[in-house]
Amino acid sequence: MAHNHAHNNDDKSKCQLSVAVFINVLLTIAQVVGGVVSGSLSLIADALHNLSDAAAIFIALVARKIGNKPANNSYHFGYIPKPPQDGLDINAQKY
Repeated sequence: MAHNHAHNNDDKSKCQLSVAVFINVLLTIAQVVGGVVSGSLSLIADALHNLSDAAAIFIALVARKIGNKPANNSYHFGYIPKPPQDGLDINAQKY
């Protein structure tokens, strides 16, 4: 079975993660402003939840960047991504 297509979507996924962080930060700012103006504690709490989402996506972006580094004298096989560890970091941050 032939396999003739490329799997290199690093630039596209990096851009998508960056946009997701940016949108979550904008949403957080809008919700904080709306919560303060309206006096809604639940809206402010949701803003903090969105901020934690943005931080989690940012961690994924940083982990992806580190994982794409080439091999060197210390890391002979390169910086192989470790998704389970990244997932633990993200989940630990949520709680």
